[in-house]
Amino acid sequence: FTIIIIFSIIASSTNSKEVKLDKPHILHIELNGSIQDRVEKMPFDFSEITGQDINILGLNEILRNIKKAKTDDNIKGIYIEISMFSAGFATIEEIRNALLDFKKSGKFITTYSEIYMQRAYYLASVADNICIYPEGAMELKGLNSTVAFYTNALKKMGIEPQIIRHGKFKSAVEPFMLTEMSSENREQIETFMGSIWSKFLENVASNRNTTIKKLNRIASNFEIRTPQDAIKLGLVDSLFYRDQLQNHLTYLMDKENYEDVNFISLKKY
Repeated sequence: FTIIIIFSIIASSTNSKEVKLDKPHILHIELNGSIQDRVEKMPFDFSEITGQDINILGLNEILRNIKKAKTDDNIKGIYIEISMFSAGFATIEEIRNALLDFKKSGKFITTYSEIYMQRAYYLASVADNICIYPEGAMELKGLNSTVAFYTNALKKMGIEPQIIRHGKFKSAVEPFMLTEMSSENREQIETFMGSIWSKFLENVASNRNTTIKKLNRIASNFEIRTPQDAIKLGLVDSLFYRDQLQNHLTYLMDKENYEDVNFISLKKY
């Protein structure tokens, strides 16, 4: 009970105040964890107690800060550092749209990653400059779906599911009654996945000044084996080691030295 009271006092004493910048900054967005619709604010970092550094980002905070940065005269651009992050296409689409709106301000967006997985690249494709580690990797291979079937396993265990369903396209119970995908389920999966892939290609083609046909060819033939391939195909702009990236950001901020470039994290902003 005492611990709960202490937590409540700490929480009530940490009212967030709007950050007012007095000099030019770059908004630094690190995408290296799970992105959820919203995340409850904690009074302090529990990772110091648990030993587990769990990075969870709130979509609402990401969108709010990108919108705020658009009209903040002391935010000159956004630098997005991408590692392994977990988010669905709907979440990525919202962030992507917010970044496209941010670009209307004329400010820059630069992204950097050692490995651009397919969803990460879709997000990064809005950037003015997509940078990648020279020894890294990029993925563009299309979409796939896997359905597991348990019917034979249940038979071996002597379990007989009692299933009632109405309509051929009600496929949720198929893994417990069939041993392979029904034609109806295949049709609906191919339809919604085809729709997502078409949107992916359309938007990337638009932002990278290329064609849907070319992107489909690249994915079908696995033409991106190295970051150098991505450069040649026009999907990435720069091969940068960390020091070269720093020089690039220094140039964007019109500074002489990297030490003079001011960054503010998404969390702090």
